[in-house]
Amino acid sequence: MSSATQQTAATATGKLQHGHGHGGTDVAGARALQPEPADTAVAAEASAAATPGPKPAPARAPLLALNRIGDVIVLGLAFLFIFTAFSVCQTMASTVLPTSVAFPELGMLYFAFALINLFGASPLVDRIGSRPSMFVASLTYSVFGFSNVIAIGLTGDVDKQLAVLLFAACFVGVGAALLWTGQGLYVIKCSSRQTIGRYTGVFLGLTSASNFLGPIITAVMLQENLNRVTAFKILASIGVLGPLTLVYIWIRPEPSNPDSASAQSSDGPATMSKTPLIFKTLRVVVSKKMLLISSLLYLVSLEQSFNSGSLPLFIKTDDSDGDLRLKLYLSTGYGLSSMVMSFIIGPVTDFVSNPALIITIDGMFHMGVLLTLWFHPNVLNNLSVLIPANIILAASDSVLMNQVYKILAGIFKADSVAYSAFKFHTSLLTGVAFFISKVMLSESGLPRMEIWAPILAILFVGAVFGTRAATRDVLWKLAGRRKEPAGNQTGLQAEVVGGLVGTDNSEVVAD
Repeated sequence: MSSATQQTAATATGKLQHGHGHGGTDVAGARALQPEPADTAVAAEASAAATPGPKPAPARAPLLALNRIGDVIVLGLAFLFIFTAFSVCQTMASTVLPTSVAFPELGMLYFAFALINLFGASPLVDRIGSRPSMFVASLTYSVFGFSNVIAIGLTGDVDKQLAVLLFAACFVGVGAALLWTGQGLYVIKCSSRQTIGRYTGVFLGLTSASNFLGPIITAVMLQENLNRVTAFKILASIGVLGPLTLVYIWIRPEPSNPDSASAQSSDGPATMSKTPLIFKTLRVVVSKKMLLISSLLYLVSLEQSFNSGSLPLFIKTDDSDGDLRLKLYLSTGYGLSSMVMSFIIGPVTDFVSNPALIITIDGMFHMGVLLTLWFHPNVLNNLSVLIPANIILAASDSVLMNQVYKILAGIFKADSVAYSAFKFHTSLLTGVAFFISKVMLSESGLPRMEIWAPILAILFVGAVFGTRAATRDVLWKLAGRRKEPAGNQTGLQAEVVGGLVGTDNSEVVAD
């Protein structure tokens, strides 16, 4: 059966298992409920594609009827708990800790993140599986949360704070590499090239809610005169709910991506790569496709570093507790905007299926905010400027991240290597950005927009052109395509059910 027909069968019989050979779907019973056999459906698709004239759009399944979407929702809830604590620790690091501690801590975290992504994350995730990898990795975030509690209690002793937090940062950097590689692999296996935007939107929408809940909970606790140590203890305890939720994901059957399953069936037995496991990610890191989208990845890294580390520094008064509460409320608005936009942009991304166009439109809004922060005569503590800027930058962050996942699903096969390579690029530059963040502050401690704005503008231009080049041959939709001459097609391409067939362990080549 085609993947669309299988999905309909699984829905009609009330199954939650994947319909690609995993979970024991009752194929005979499912066929009886189908309006036409699978072979007839495939033939109809091929006939429609070969017939000149307008092509009917494929039926759009309701969100909750999508394959394994419930598991992606549970995964998003687990990340919501994990990052409710972590987002406050990261965003408020430069406020609750000396900058001589906060920036090295975050920089070390992302350098460890990058190093493990390059050499260790993909082999480990492949060896032990995406689900147990995410559970084990989530425990490192709990350790990091309670390490920040200890560091805040050591206020005044910078050396001891560094000793605690640098170790914790390295530890969680290792965990982050496993967590996000496992997450990327799991979500793409639950979805397909045609639905990855909606799946990513749901996942990131729930995860982004942590940027809303964490700050608002912390602000309320501080408003009730709880001291910082107690407030961060409560947050760290909330983070422990994440690993507990991931236990459910661990005991669920492993999902199977329709695109990779189709590619294997059309290509025959997979050939074993001679590349050592620890170098597979390095191979993809320097591959043509990954380098083409590197500007987009670096753009995501720098804008997230700016939003979380530098933008809050535009709030600066003589009342440190008041500053902290105000920054937390701004972070709450950031998280709310990010969450809402994640849910909106998912279906839009799948419908438009043109990441370069979406990035271009996003860049116009993003650069408008950066130019306002640069040229406005009075940005410091100016909430009429900072609140809208905060909301727009958060929405932009969600849009860009959704495009990254859409692009990865289009140009790479559904395996862990592509996600490790992607996270290597982003985490490396994020680490660099945190280490140099102090250099990019003025003498008064404000972000130097004359540096930030031009760098991000250049990356936006590179992201648009790089994305166009990397995805120009990708067939995002099943319907509305003409068949190429038979001599130019192989396997699934001749059957008009996909358009992308992998040629090695990582990259794929379009027809």
